[in-house]
This record gives sequence, C-alpha cells and structure tokens, in this order.
Amino acid sequence: MDEEDQILQNALRAVEMGTPIEIVLARLPEGSDELADLVLMASYIRSMPHPDPNPAAVQAVRSRIVPSARKTAPTNRSKLPGLTLFPLRIALAVLLLLILLAGGAGVYAYGPQSARAAVLTNVNGLVEIGPSASAGLPATSGAKLTAGQQITTFPSSKATLVFSDGSSIVIGPDSSLLIDQLSGSWDGALNLRVRQQAGSANYMLFHPDNKSKYSILSPSSQASIDNASLTVNVLDSQQVQYSVIDGQANVTSRQGHVQLTPGQTVLSSTDGTLNAPAFSFSLVGSLDAAPGGRWAVNGFEFSISSQTFMINQLQVGQVVNVLGQIQNGGEWQATAVTSAFTQETRVEFTGVVEARDGDGWKIGGKHIRTADLNQASQDIIIGSKVQVVLSALSQGVFQAANIEVLQAAPIATANPQLGFASSGMAIQSCEASDQISTMVLNRATQSADIANRVELGYSVEDGTPYIGQVQLSPDRFESILPGQSLSITINLTYTPSWAEAQQGSTIRLRIFVAAEANRPDHTNEQLNLVVKRNCAGQNGAGGKQTTPEETKTCTKSPNPAAANLAATYNVPVDEILGYFCQGIGLGEIDLAYNLAQTYQVNPADILSQRLAGESWGAIRNQLEGRVKKTPEKKKP
Repeated sequence: MDEEDQILQNALRAVEMGTPIEIVLARLPEGSDELADLVLMASYIRSMPHPDPNPAAVQAVRSRIVPSARKTAPTNRSKLPGLTLFPLRIALAVLLLLILLAGGAGVYAYGPQSARAAVLTNVNGLVEIGPSASAGLPATSGAKLTAGQQITTFPSSKATLVFSDGSSIVIGPDSSLLIDQLSGSWDGALNLRVRQQAGSANYMLFHPDNKSKYSILSPSSQASIDNASLTVNVLDSQQVQYSVIDGQANVTSRQGHVQLTPGQTVLSSTDGTLNAPAFSFSLVGSLDAAPGGRWAVNGFEFSISSQTFMINQLQVGQVVNVLGQIQNGGEWQATAVTSAFTQETRVEFTGVVEARDGDGWKIGGKHIRTADLNQASQDIIIGSKVQVVLSALSQGVFQAANIEVLQAAPIATANPQLGFASSGMAIQSCEASDQISTMVLNRATQSADIANRVELGYSVEDGTPYIGQVQLSPDRFESILPGQSLSITINLTYTPSWAEAQQGSTIRLRIFVAAEANRPDHTNEQLNLVVKRNCAGQNGAGGKQTTPEETKTCTKSPNPAAANLAATYNVPVDEILGYFCQGIGLGEIDLAYNLAQTYQVNPADILSQRLAGESWGAIRNQLEGRVKKTPEKKKP
C-alpha cells in the first residue's frame, strides 16, 4: 500500500470513529486536495440519515451480487492487494450513489429530520400526546411530536409547540390539535397542516424568507397563513372564530373566502357562512347585568344572540371569558361566553384610532386615557389600527396599560405614482394556460411617497368565453416604496372553447390598481394584455410568443378623473387622454402639469422626456438647473 493510500485509510478510520472533520482535515499533509475531497464525501455519507432499506429489494440485490462476488473472490486472501486511491474514489462515489438510490434522495427531497418534528415546551398542567385524544399519554416539556400525533390539553392546562423554523403554536386549555402533515426543506422552510378539533390556539409563523406555510383545518373551514399571527377558537362543532393580530390570513369555507388583516376577526359556521370581517374584543372578569337585557364585564357592555356560544347559563358574579366582534356602528357582539380559567381580569380589543380626545384618544368609539403611557401616546397616529390592553377601569373612563400599533395609518401627504412596467403586452399562444410576468412599480422619487395597501384588479374586455380563470400573483402589497419595482404573474387558464377557437381569435384583459390607501384617486394606470390564438407552429402546434410591442387598446372614452385633471389645469380633456393613451398614468400627467406651472415650461416637453424614459428625479433636477423656480400657484 503506497503512502497516499495509507493516509486516506487512516483519515477514513478517524471519520468512522467520530473524530471531528475539521481535525481530520487539519492532519492531512499539504497539497492533499483530492484526499480532502474524499474525506469530506465520507463524512457527509456518515452524517446522512440512512433509511431502512426495503427487505425485498435487499434480497434481490443480494441474490445478484453474492454469486458474482464468489466467482471473482481471490483464492489467496493473504495476498489481497492494498486499495489504491483511484479505486477508492470510485468506491466512495458508488457508495454515495447507492445510498441516494436506496433512499438518500428521498431524504433530501423530504428535508432535514429536524423539520419533521415539533418540540413540546412550556407545559403547564395535564397535557397528553398520542395517536388520538382517547389514546394519549401524559407529556412533559421536551417531548417531540411528528405527523399523525395529537396533543390534548385539559382545563387550566396549556402548552407550546416549537418548530424547526422558529414558528410556534401556543395551545390553550381544553384544546385538541392533530398534526396532519409536517415536513420541511433544506432552506429552512416549513410545511405544516394542523387539524384543530377543539379549544383555542395561537399560530405564530414568522419565517424570514416568507417560505414557510401553515394550513389550519377546523370543523367549519380552513385558514392559511405565512408570516402572521393567527388565533383560532373552535367554539363548538358549529362555529369557529379566526383573529389576526399581525400579518394576514386567508379563511376559506364552502361558501366563501375572506382575507383578514391586522386586528380583524371572522366567524365561520358549518354551513359555510362567513360573516364580514370585524374588529375583535376579549374580556375576562366578573359578569354584571346591564340595562336593556345586556351584560357587562369590567365596565364593557356587550350583547348576546341566539348564535352566541355559551357553556352554561349566565349568572351575575360569575367569572367569565367573553370573545366577540365589534360590529359596524360600535356594537360589541359576543360570539362566545365561557367559564374563565383564571381570576385575572383583562380587557383587550382592536380598532382604529379615530381622534385625539383630551388626555387620550378615541379608539373604536371609546375614550382611552393614555396620560401614563407616554411611549404609546407618541407613536399613535390617527387612522392606525391598534390593539388596546386596558386597566384601571372606572365610570366609562379607561386607562390604557398598553397600545400596540398593528397597522400604521396611511401617510396623508404621500404622493405615490403607481404603474406597470408597460402599458400593454401582446402574446400569441396555443396553450391551455399561460403565465405572463410583468412588474408593478412606484415611479415616485420622494422618500415619503410610499404606496400602502395596494390591491390589483382585472377585467376581461373581450374574449370572455375563452377565459376560465384569471389569477394575479400576488394581487396585493402592503407597501411599495418610491422607485421600487415588484414582480407579478398573470396566470391565465382557458376554457375548452379556446382549443376550438379560430386562428387569430383574441382575448383582451385590463390589469389595473384597484385600491391604494394613500392616494386612491390616482390609481388610473393600467396594463392592457392581448392574447392572440396562434397554432401555426411546427406540426400545427404553437407555443406562447410574447411580443415586445405595446398594444394600443386605450380609447378616449369618458373618464371622470381625466376630466377633473383637465379642469384643474384648464386644458381640453382630450389633451389629457392623449397622453394617457400613450401609457402615461394620470398621476404622472398631474405631476407633469404641476411641474410645468411651477417652472413655467411647456408640459409637453416634460411628458416627452418621460416617454423617452427619463426618471422624474432627473427631470426635476434638469428643471431646477436651467429654470428659476417661481412661487407655487395653488390649483384652482
């Protein structure tokens, strides 16, 4: 055996004995790069999770290999030659390949083992885990749960499940959850599906790359979240309440779908009904009777209905937990009233900051004192969504213990300039479905001109019989910063009629900004998309062909926003629509005319520069450099 072979075998033996790979590599002589590669491969193979092989497959391989091995076995074992470096390299590579074929590839595809288990922590009281609620065994902190296992908490008990990506589920008393699916990928993302059969749980998913996905199934509906905090309360077999504190959640039932934003809650029923999203409240304390057949807890009145879930008959003085919704008009409607498992009083609710009110704020129709809450008083802005935790309640005056801003108010002075990368696109297609990528962007240049709560929409202008489904992904953005461009995908699914349509048949769609919180009156830019049927490819099959030319489908039809703009600057409305049909949004036209007034130049020159691709920042700098700025005139 030569020296190189001996060094390699010693290194492999050290790896097998568990010596850290860093130490093994450090012991190799200088210039042993090939040896280092082989040692690293051996270390990787050793560290891989090795699945149990299929017995039938093992027997089949053995039946082929053993007879062949016996035929070629050396007759004089004492003269077995030493292994050389090249055969060792081949042997290790073959070994790695066999492991991957036997199951290693599957292990890689299913992600690390740590992603397939959740760790139980913060166990308080009696908590059981097992294959079902009736077959559970007492559990303690540190226990691991995998797919197919169920966790059950009892009265006054709670626990937390922690997952490999740092997400967690805080499980309340009298609750039952089944982990239906649990896996992860090597990039740290988690895929989790939970069946919540009873009780309450708070799902907190915050993956930095927004790749992890949670799906929560309940008796009446299901919810999906990514990067959000969602509380699910299974009131009974008939009703489930979902509440979002941070992020967004999508709730789907047989009859509808709603998206919840911070502070919102929705109630679903087994018949598929989803009520309109509302703000939420939670009360814990002694129950008092109130005038008009109403009830109160800690000074907060609420009403009950035939739909309110109650575990027993209400009695004055009873300590209860009230969960409910704040309806439009300020009505506090209880969805569930149950016995409380704690003697601590609590008042929490979500709402919008309506106005400054003396020594505090008016939030959700109620006066909230913040005199002793300096930090919150400084951070609060009218129009923000907040969560309020109260203390020291007396005679309708409520002192805030904590106020958390869930969603900031739109910036009143912001002037975002939303639009698309192009005003028109045309594709030729002979497919059953297509995906078209483009960009939505904010052309504003000032740092304060942020577009908040942007929602995209679409309309089918022509070719409706050919369109099965249109999906914009994503179709909403929490914010788009000045100068930022974000990708969107237009997913088109065609009906069977499209396959039978004549060559040259067309579909016309209009993609537009449907809503934007800061400047809703300036969301008129749009993308006109034309799909033309073309199956003239080889052997009659044609694929998708995207043409760079922009389609000019804009017409000078009546447009109230354009008419208002024309009146503002005292120009013909056709002049405004002429620029609009060249792909310039009304917001940009407004900006151009405003700059023209300010710097006393022709707006056509500014718009020509914009059409040529000049940024608004560059245009403004040129104007400031060559033209003396005159005092701004107020728009009529």
